[in-house]
Amino acid sequence: MRDFLTYLGIGLILVLTALLGAPYVVDFDAHRGRFAEEISKATGSQAQLDGPIEFRVLPTPYFSAQNLSLKGPLGALKAEKATFELSLPALIQGGMTFTRAELSQFALEVDGDLLRKPNSSVRFDDLSLRDGTLRVLHAGKPFLSLDHVDLSGRLAAEGPFDARGAFRVKDRSIRYTLSSDAFSGSRLPLKLALNSDGLGALSLDGALDLGGNLAFSGKILGEGAAADGPWRVEGDVFAKPDAVKLDKAALHLGEGAQAMHFSGGADYGVDNGALAVDLSGAHLEGAWADVGAGLLARAMERPAPTVLRAQLDALNWRGSWSRVKLARDPGSPLKVAAEGAGGARFDVAVTREGSKSWRGKGDFSTVDYPVFAADVGAPALPFRQIAAGGLFNFSGGALALSNATVTLDRTKFTGDASWTPATKESRAKLTAKLAASALDLASVPDYGAALGESDLDLTLDAQTLGKADGRLSLRLLREKGFSRLERLEGKNLAGADVSASGEWKDKFSGLKGFVRLKAGELQDFAVLLARLAPNETTRLVASRAKILSPATFNAKAEEKGYAFDGQAAGTKFSASLDDKGLALDVSAPEAFDLLAQLGAPPLLSPQKLGPGQIFVQTQIQGARGAVTGRAALGKINGQFDGALRDGAVEGRLSLAGDPSSLIGGPSGAGKIDGDVESRDGRILLRKIVGERGDAHFSGELRLSSDGVSGELDVDKFSAPAFLALILGPPAPAKPGAFWPSLSFAPVVIDPPRTKLAIHAADVAPFGVPATFQLSLAANALSVANLEATVNGGKLRGGFDLRRQAGQAIFSGEVSGEGLALKNPALSATAGGRIKVAGSGASMAALIGALSGTGSAKLTDVIVAGAAPDAPAQVLDAQAASEKPFNAKDTVRDLDKALAGGELRVGDGEAALRLAKGELKAAREGLAFSYDLNDLTFALDSSLPDRQGELTWAGAWASPVRKVEAAPFVAVAAAKALEREQARIARQREADRQRKVEVERRKQEEAARKQAEKLQPPQAPAAPAQ
Repeated sequence: MRDFLTYLGIGLILVLTALLGAPYVVDFDAHRGRFAEEISKATGSQAQLDGPIEFRVLPTPYFSAQNLSLKGPLGALKAEKATFELSLPALIQGGMTFTRAELSQFALEVDGDLLRKPNSSVRFDDLSLRDGTLRVLHAGKPFLSLDHVDLSGRLAAEGPFDARGAFRVKDRSIRYTLSSDAFSGSRLPLKLALNSDGLGALSLDGALDLGGNLAFSGKILGEGAAADGPWRVEGDVFAKPDAVKLDKAALHLGEGAQAMHFSGGADYGVDNGALAVDLSGAHLEGAWADVGAGLLARAMERPAPTVLRAQLDALNWRGSWSRVKLARDPGSPLKVAAEGAGGARFDVAVTREGSKSWRGKGDFSTVDYPVFAADVGAPALPFRQIAAGGLFNFSGGALALSNATVTLDRTKFTGDASWTPATKESRAKLTAKLAASALDLASVPDYGAALGESDLDLTLDAQTLGKADGRLSLRLLREKGFSRLERLEGKNLAGADVSASGEWKDKFSGLKGFVRLKAGELQDFAVLLARLAPNETTRLVASRAKILSPATFNAKAEEKGYAFDGQAAGTKFSASLDDKGLALDVSAPEAFDLLAQLGAPPLLSPQKLGPGQIFVQTQIQGARGAVTGRAALGKINGQFDGALRDGAVEGRLSLAGDPSSLIGGPSGAGKIDGDVESRDGRILLRKIVGERGDAHFSGELRLSSDGVSGELDVDKFSAPAFLALILGPPAPAKPGAFWPSLSFAPVVIDPPRTKLAIHAADVAPFGVPATFQLSLAANALSVANLEATVNGGKLRGGFDLRRQAGQAIFSGEVSGEGLALKNPALSATAGGRIKVAGSGASMAALIGALSGTGSAKLTDVIVAGAAPDAPAQVLDAQAASEKPFNAKDTVRDLDKALAGGELRVGDGEAALRLAKGELKAAREGLAFSYDLNDLTFALDSSLPDRQGELTWAGAWASPVRKVEAAPFVAVAAAKALEREQARIARQREADRQRKVEVERRKQEEAARKQAEKLQPPQAPAAPAQ
């Protein structure tokens, strides 16, 4: 365009110069031919002026024309209106400067191959282009087409350029700015920026080479914003009219730490549209992954040669993928390889056919399909390891496999299969014709769950693996809820020979057909059946398959009803069911086996019961019917008579006989009568009256799949018998031991889950009335809300007892109030609370392991034979006695004195401690203990001043009293010694005083005699006159 305007400007200058002296008032329209001729000569192009023209020279050279056209080697220009103003001073100085130039509604066509650097120095100070079209040709063919082109700017032939404006491409408006430096040789440095709302911005910074082969080289930068964040692309670009190359490209999606970065390059062939893209990155996720998938789909649709190479370390698109590789060469399928969750591997070569069809060949495998399915949102399937390979065709959501190999866990199938998804008008459908050389029945899952409610056309021919090889042939059709089993033939199928055919509607309504089965060992086949057709019946058969073997079974379904017969082990059965009712007859040579087959609780110690037979018959009339039943199970006979109405069974049940061989316990006749109501899988026994031995009971029971519940009044309740339900029959104790040390025996029966409210007039062996909540389950017994009247007081609490790994585990809590304690040694009123726990493999071990803590409140405590003043009495008596001290006599006297009185202890609290089965408490010099290991009692009472101890020990009812008085004897001996030493001291003092008196008398006598010797003899007295 710049060259065209330059050439046009030069021509106009020449014309203006030639006409410079023309008068001002001239009819220039009459000279349009002359103007066109002069312009053609000046430009070397063919010029044509088909509209009015206007021209003036002064004061400013001005020229305008309408319907201007110019055609030359470089191209062609047409404009509805062209206006030019020339700078007169510049013209006088020899320069060519247009102060204003404007083209409106123009059409410019340029041959890009001829573009060169202009040789003139024309300058446009104000250039305006309005609402035009631009076509650039290359090799004679359109290369670039722009509509509604607008431009405003300045330019000079040697540069620089400065312009801005807009144009439209495919109904999108593109704004642009263009600037350049002056030419450097044939290279024009320039910057071009493009911007469009919703598309972003693109800028080029480089140089345009007009030296002969038109080319551009430089930097490219594109950026914008999408729903998932901003994007930016940058790199080196080299463009020629026939090719564009993007090198060292960097693509950035998003922003911040979550931004995704890619590198690579691209080549585009303008002539043939060939495209080659090579891209690699660390990860791609979110909405950008959807954009990438859309671009890939569009690339697959391109008719031009397209080469794709892409590598991603991680891809989060409809699942989590890693090591993703995509490759495509012209005319070749797209190859995709990736790894996914659950050890999945995906390797496929696919070709797109149309907008919704794909075909190709591929392989897929996963070692953990549930993990893979959860990650990608695939349907749940009952398999863990899946592998598939072969030719496929995917069209409109439908998938078809041919010559395929599919491995589901341990089973490998070959053949053809197709899957059509559900629509508003139809169900999904699977059509398959498969063969399997090694169908492992031991691991066959529930294929029915995988198919759901889909329509089906399945043909299967398989050899089966197991304890012995077998064969299965199957043809099954299902459409719109109607199923038809055309053929099922199994030889040694999981140990059974089976044949069947039939048809039915949804949920097996309208069933017609037959089944024949013969199995020496039913276990494997029953497990297979429960897996393929999971329901309560098949699960029950599988759980009892061992006791039902060997088995034969025949069943036939017709419009009038159903008929069954066969034999399971020694049990024979026959049944018929129609709109008139049911008739069932089951008999066995051993009633115990019959009960086990019917699902009675498994007895661990079975006994021979004798023959058993059960007969049930119903007669239906409308919504009502009569029900009768008889049963003979060894020594137990039962009778039921009732009615069927509104879906419920009501009637009277009577049982009589000796149940000891069935439920354990001592032999003895029993019976039970009551009203029965069965509704919605629940049985209610009301107005029960029964007896067992000398015990009688009455009440109400409820039976359901959850267990047994109810309320019973019992005149005699045996605690040991109920403990035996968990601990097994009691074992004998060793001589001299109270509790048996043998391990707990197996239980006779595993009771169903039971919860009963018991009101007992007498709980043996304690002989007290009690009420409590009794709960039973396999290996578990619980007593809650216990309340019993004991010794004038109340005992409350509960406990749990369970068997686990050969151990019995006990835990409980007991509280009491107002309990009168009395025996020969002690009397008191007690209350309190204690928690207890322990475990053991035998009763002796369990009792010996019991431990716990608590507290008790003791009032009115009296200890017999413990007179507190006894020691003082004995000491006083000995002090008053002259008898010599004797230790045995002292102990005897103390024992007698203690026995003459009692010790009263003040009311108060006492800590309770249970360890190794022995319960201990202490209070003000008293120590109590009760040993549960041998049921012995002990009481220790300290004598005043710790002078000894009084001990009661032995059985609670007859403890033995013993006095330990060594400290008291020592005290008494010391006091006796003191008394003897005092007597000896008194005796010695008396002896000393007596000796002193004797010596004094001797001295007086000696003195007298000495005095007599010293006196003169006296004259004899005169005789009396």
